[in-house]
Amino acid sequence: MSDIYDVGICIQCIIYANVPATTQVEWPVPPPFDTVVEACTRSVPEERPTVDELLRMVDGIIETDH
Repeated sequence: MSDIYDVGICIQCIIYANVPATTQVEWPVPPPFDTVVEACTRSVPEERPTVDELLRMVDGIIETDH
């Protein structure tokens, strides 16, 4: 589950790679990635998606994009 959390953080970092790192500003993740990051970074590990669920979430983004 910690790896799933890290996936969410990595997505957020990729989106804001050019934004200065600061703890004073909470940068919202834009749709459609906001739901993936929110699910991956839930504070209760058991509430985070499994790898298979995460794959389905990402596949859903790809399918709606085409």
